[in-house]
Amino acid sequence: MPAFFNVTRIHQNFQFVSVLFIFWSAYSIEYTTSFVPSAFGTFATKGVSGEGQMIHGVGPELNAEMTDETHDEILKRWPFEEVPDNFSSRKSIVMVEDDGVTPVLSGKYGTVFKFDVNTLMDSSKIDQMKNDIERSFNLGIFRSLSKKEDILCLYRFKIWWMRPIHCNVNKNGQVDIPQETQFILAKDSDDKNYRIIMPVPLVSRTGCSTCSLFSESQSSSSGVHVSTESLCDVAVYFGLGDNPYTVIEEAALFSKKMLAVDGTMIESLHVKKHNLLGSLGWCTWNSFYTEVNGLKVFQGLERLYESGFPQFGFVILDDGWQHTTNDIATEGDQWGERLVSFDGSPLKFSGKDGEKLMSLGEMVALLKEPRLKGGGGVESVLAWHALPGYWLGVDERCFSYLHAKTYFPKFSSGIIQNDQTVLHEQSLEKGIGIANASSFYQGYHSKLADAGFDGVKVDAQGVSGTLFSVESKDLNKCSENNHEVCISLHNALSESVSNHFSTAGIIHCMCHAPEIFYRFPLLYKSKPIMRASDDFYPDDDLSHGPHVIDCTYNSLLFHSFAIPDWDMFRTDSASELQAVSRAISGGPIYVSDIPRSSNIDVLDRLVCKDGTALHCDGPLLPIRDCLLKDPSISSSGLISWNVNKYSYIFGIFNVAGSRWNPETSSYSKVENYETSKQKIRTKVSPDMIETLNVRGQYSYLLFASRQKLLGFVEVPSEFVEVEVSDAEVITVLPVDKLSFGEDKSVGIVPIGFANMYNPNASICDKQVFHNSMQCKIKGCGTFLVAVTCDVKVTVDGVVVTLQEQPSSLFINKEREDFRLFKFDISTKDFDRVKRKESA
Repeated sequence: MPAFFNVTRIHQNFQFVSVLFIFWSAYSIEYTTSFVPSAFGTFATKGVSGEGQMIHGVGPELNAEMTDETHDEILKRWPFEEVPDNFSSRKSIVMVEDDGVTPVLSGKYGTVFKFDVNTLMDSSKIDQMKNDIERSFNLGIFRSLSKKEDILCLYRFKIWWMRPIHCNVNKNGQVDIPQETQFILAKDSDDKNYRIIMPVPLVSRTGCSTCSLFSESQSSSSGVHVSTESLCDVAVYFGLGDNPYTVIEEAALFSKKMLAVDGTMIESLHVKKHNLLGSLGWCTWNSFYTEVNGLKVFQGLERLYESGFPQFGFVILDDGWQHTTNDIATEGDQWGERLVSFDGSPLKFSGKDGEKLMSLGEMVALLKEPRLKGGGGVESVLAWHALPGYWLGVDERCFSYLHAKTYFPKFSSGIIQNDQTVLHEQSLEKGIGIANASSFYQGYHSKLADAGFDGVKVDAQGVSGTLFSVESKDLNKCSENNHEVCISLHNALSESVSNHFSTAGIIHCMCHAPEIFYRFPLLYKSKPIMRASDDFYPDDDLSHGPHVIDCTYNSLLFHSFAIPDWDMFRTDSASELQAVSRAISGGPIYVSDIPRSSNIDVLDRLVCKDGTALHCDGPLLPIRDCLLKDPSISSSGLISWNVNKYSYIFGIFNVAGSRWNPETSSYSKVENYETSKQKIRTKVSPDMIETLNVRGQYSYLLFASRQKLLGFVEVPSEFVEVEVSDAEVITVLPVDKLSFGEDKSVGIVPIGFANMYNPNASICDKQVFHNSMQCKIKGCGTFLVAVTCDVKVTVDGVVVTLQEQPSSLFINKEREDFRLFKFDISTKDFDRVKRKESA
């Protein structure tokens, strides 16, 4: 009797095309579903019988209330030799602040300690002041770090951006931690548990108090220091546990609890699919830089379609469209300009020498017009602007009606030490014009919404936390910085975005300051999109590997507060490496291709012909074995993991050879560059996934997306070869079984679209019935399925032709009972829907 496998295709507009797999067997059927066990610690939930296993993104539900932790347990989490006086000799924690150090929040893995800066100053425990506003105090020397592995630090290497650095532990167990470090991950001396140290922002009397970490093992005051510009309390989370991902999640949750306002506990952000996920986007920046106008944008989109691009879902109008103090400033010359109007540039979007140009509203309308009517067919258009309006804010004379005035930045000594180029910022001399925040954003965004824009990309955010409302010459009179200007701007920005842009929302950019991204749970009902690293530089080959490294490791921290965005990229620049990383990053996928210079072969593996982008459900993070190894010098590459709804993903990246050089403020080659740039061989297996219980020798099928190889249990190193500056994706797929009597069963693995980097992300729903398995599918292309019996497939009730693939694709020759079939799901139904919409 037949057993059916029905596949239903989901279009962007949620119409379905049904596909049914039919298994032939003479046995009566009793079905059981093989579920994927809970994986990545507590990051997955158990499936429901008959529905297959739904694997959710990371994020355990943790109890962040103060528990009755014992004195010894909290002491274990304190990683330094010197123990604070107020609990060093007690057998229970008493909330006293005699020496300015108090444990205030404790959980299963870690404790948040609060430090009273004033008390520490009065007790002479504050180090010598770095300058008139900064102060630091010494936490002490590490007492228990593994000397076998590096430690990972995430630090602000520019005022705008953070990046990872792997630091060596010296023979004395100490380490040099960069200035402005916001996150430390290290292996404990027991070589089993992981230590996490993370500064946590606090609500202060006037704003938000933040701090950072640093150490200098060779200095006279060795040890780990806390640096702050606040005179209020600051806080640091100290965690210890054998699952680093779970400890990181608790640290992030505690940071939300510590930012509670008026005693209100801040819950985890509601997780939902962002409207920019699921389709392909195009950003105008690398195509036109600042020399942009409406006609160029529309013609550029048309030429991309002519080159073979599928349907775009959104367009980002980047820098260059606004009316500023110099509308003709070219790329690199615009940094010293200010905004003079809410309107678009009259030279680019209204008229020039009597010539009628396309207005902003006309451009947006044409971009959204259906393609069958001559338009661009996109769903959303976003406009770029800087947080204060433009790079140096607004012109006070033009925005006097909004009470604009000039604010001046004061950069920390840590930022200056990490990035000497900040001393050349024009804002130091000219200041930044800031209008009344609420009136400014409501007025600007209302104007953009009226023109048809659906969202904004907001740049230049990091400097806002350094601004003071005094003249430059009077900055030395400031005694502390609680980021009042930054908080005022972001409070008003989030409210305006909520009021005007419910569709595409906001992309946060240049925003890696703790006073910004830690507050997202306070400001947004769901996770906003946040750039995960410095820009992608298409013409700097040495930056391409570090870009992947930075996004992967920064996402360890950022994914709890926002959806990490790996930035635009060009399909003709480091194409496979960048395309693979975007396909499995879990963030938006958008390109900045110059029209008629694209690599369509790469594009065809990234996005389906109907424009469907196949996203992972979570953030792309380094596997445990790579957490404390520097991929820029590793011979085994960077291996990372993510999840789809019904599968796991490994990304293998060959990114060795270059890194950021702070001395030259540029990317440079590592030592032994030539030997580091070589093909890597590695293996992956399901047991590399946290706590995944491999149920049997052949309970998982692994599919190498680019090499089109299949294996069971593991893919040995001789089959996973990644060339220099290249990447591979391995999808880990559970084998679902239908039982035919006591000793007979059918194994089935729906793999997904064969040509795609992330094939299994096409499966939106999977259910097992009496004699069938049904899948709901998004996208189109050639679909692969592995089965242990004859199979018949229907699409919307129509039987489709199957082509059996050669068994040589299986690297486990003994598994000859599995057979591989492919069939086509075409774009004809998508085209029919388009014609219906355009009628």
